[in-house]
Amino acid sequence: MNRLLAVVGLAALMACGGGNGASDVPTGPTSLQIEDVVVGTGPTVVAGDTITINYVGTFLDGRVFDQSPAGQPVTFPRPIGVGNFIPGFDQGVLGMKVGGRRKLTIPSSLAYGAAGAAPTIPPNTPLAFDVTLVGIVGK
Repeated sequence: MNRLLAVVGLAALMACGGGNGASDVPTGPTSLQIEDVVVGTGPTVVAGDTITINYVGTFLDGRVFDQSPAGQPVTFPRPIGVGNFIPGFDQGVLGMKVGGRRKLTIPSSLAYGAAGAAPTIPPNTPLAFDVTLVGIVGK
């Protein structure tokens, strides 16, 4: 059941795009912010890799809207960095090394933009992700 919820959550990240960027009232950051909490020592993520991660997605006020099941890393069903996920997530994970932990703060223009992702993500909403890279399939 937890895996199903994780897959449903991943679907929210996948292929929804970043909206049209024509937002009138965006709040939060205006560019992608990346903070390496722990720099990994393993292989590095490049565009086209399939990754296994633990993650928590939150609004900037800390409310959780999505997360991988506790202690159960999720392997994304599509490659990262090639437009399968919201642009800020796609861009923010590239360059991570296995074993690393990164905090991403994504402006609405690189998330779901003016369209939002109803019913979970309102329009013009910046998002934050705490991502731990567990592995890269085939590396």
